[in-house]
Amino acid sequence: MSTFTRPQGIAAVLALTFLSAAAASDTGPIYVQVVDRAGLSQKLRNEAEATVQAIFGKAGLSLAFVDCSGAPDPKDYFLQILNLRPKHLPPDSTGSTVLVRSAQPGDSYAAIWFPEVESAALSLDAPVASVLAATIAHEMGHLLLHSSGHSHSGVMSPRMDRRQIRLLERGELLFTPAQSASFRSSAYNGLKPSTAGGERHGEIPERTRSGSCTR
Repeated sequence: MSTFTRPQGIAAVLALTFLSAAAASDTGPIYVQVVDRAGLSQKLRNEAEATVQAIFGKAGLSLAFVDCSGAPDPKDYFLQILNLRPKHLPPDSTGSTVLVRSAQPGDSYAAIWFPEVESAALSLDAPVASVLAATIAHEMGHLLLHSSGHSHSGVMSPRMDRRQIRLLERGELLFTPAQSASFRSSAYNGLKPSTAGGERHGEIPERTRSGSCTR
């Protein structure tokens, strides 16, 4: 479990469930199918998603976010935005990622706890869109790298603070060169094993199995 701690100004815990690893494609856009159960405004969604696209663009990847009302196409990545946080997760948790050994990106998925994003934004005196974008970028980093790893700085830092938000708003919150190289060189194929093996740190809600996703 990776944790953002409040003493530095925010609190966002990325509770990660790992079952194995490896991801990313450099051939055309990478589709991210989004289920929004928090009812975010289109303006907020658009602003956060554009920021995330810019962050990944600097790492050499093109992301396309797609509205989805149910189970994703297994060829695409899957992100849920929820209006609650599971009780077993720490109270300052903003998101979780489940990584599964599979030939299909859609078998792994991420969830964002929007009320905790709002709380973090209040703690940091930062725009909700900025904190939401930083959280989504971090979780998508785990999905596309298919790894539990963190870095000392940048998007994959285990802590979010005011400095990170300032970097994001200046367009300077980035993936490390090694992470960017991994994005560009790795097609999703479920290769190297996760450092976390099969350990679980708690459950997050199951993905919705009905409905449709359209590009």
